[in-house]
Amino acid sequence: MAKRKEPVDENGIPYEQPFAGYEIYDKADSNSLVTTWLARDLRMLRDVVLKVVTPSFEINEDFVEEFFAEASGVARLRHKNIVRGLDTGRSGMEFLFVLEYFPADKLGSIIDSGRKFKEEKALDIVGNILKALDLLYEEGIAHGNINPNNIMIGRDRVVRLDELGLPLRVLFNSTMEQAFALPEYAAPELFEEDSFSDIGSDVYALGTCLYQMLCGRLPFEAVDTGDLINKKQQEEPVPIRKILPNISEITSDLVMSMIAMDSGERVVEPNELIEKLCQHPAMDGKFEVVAEEDIF
Repeated sequence: MAKRKEPVDENGIPYEQPFAGYEIYDKADSNSLVTTWLARDLRMLRDVVLKVVTPSFEINEDFVEEFFAEASGVARLRHKNIVRGLDTGRSGMEFLFVLEYFPADKLGSIIDSGRKFKEEKALDIVGNILKALDLLYEEGIAHGNINPNNIMIGRDRVVRLDELGLPLRVLFNSTMEQAFALPEYAAPELFEEDSFSDIGSDVYALGTCLYQMLCGRLPFEAVDTGDLINKKQQEEPVPIRKILPNISEITSDLVMSMIAMDSGERVVEPNELIEKLCQHPAMDGKFEVVAEEDIF
């Protein structure tokens, strides 16, 4: 029997294999917080995604115990529109999250290409994510990091919400610190001391994604992060009909109700938003994502 080849990177250097039971064979993505690898589960003989994070602050064993309890609780959720968590682990100061693998494109990559979405197809995508949020709402769980790079459009034509099994407490000391890490999608209230993510801030982030899909730009234009935060806390977003005069009233009302500055004026229950979305004549109460070439 031929000896199995050792996985190597583009320079021919073998990948380090720090996690027992998993063989890393490719690097999928990396940023200052998370490194994402493609790997082979050697026990179940399947391809998986490994997300590896290293906390930027000092931790103790109480933190570790609470963290794994939280991660396990989130990973037990099963929903068509949520990337499925399979396992967790730890190697020294590195925390491991094992997720299902499926061929997909990030919504963020499509937006970054400069293309705008057809109105009904943008609503398709948001409708699917609202179904996922409805389950989280019932379970009392906030995602806390919704943005276009965590919305995956699968080649199987299913939209999934990613990084649910990645509790933000392992990445950030506080919710406010997390809000500053990606301020474009953070609700205004998250920039306050002792703030916390909830279904209202998740809806705000998703509404911002919808606004960006339709308009090709974000609701606020600012010179820097400080200017952006000031505008978010003191001004309402630019009305979407100022940018897209021909957009339907139903879609305009839906978007603006999701990104209202005052959290008390925001529509936050996913079911209520789904009902509003279903009133659009193109929806017919169903959210079916079509192939990428048909969504623009």
